[in-house]
Amino acid sequence: MKKLTRSIFIAFVVAVGAFALAPAQAADAEKPAVTIFTNVKVFNGSDDKLIDADVLVEGNLIKQVGKNLKADGATVIDGGGRTLMPGMVNMHEHLLSNLSFDYLLTSAYWDE
Repeated sequence: MKKLTRSIFIAFVVAVGAFALAPAQAADAEKPAVTIFTNVKVFNGSDDKLIDADVLVEGNLIKQVGKNLKADGATVIDGGGRTLMPGMVNMHEHLLSNLSFDYLLTSAYWDE
């Protein structure tokens, strides 16, 4: 009986310990990555000229655009004076690349 009681107690302590550590691990996992793009020309889609600036990104959201931006623990990427345009994802895509050549041929044929 003592062995069973001790086994149950040990299992309980391990389970409680695992659940006690889970919130701390989840809080660390929820912090989005922070990236600062420096030395970039920003195109915002509405102005006629490019803006020399730094761009602070948290996760997948642009949080700040300005000069000499700083953030603790941020990954800094030097843009080398290149143009940075937000929202241009998969602008070049081959939509029909998964279709077979035979399918494309038969789809293009019609009777008159």
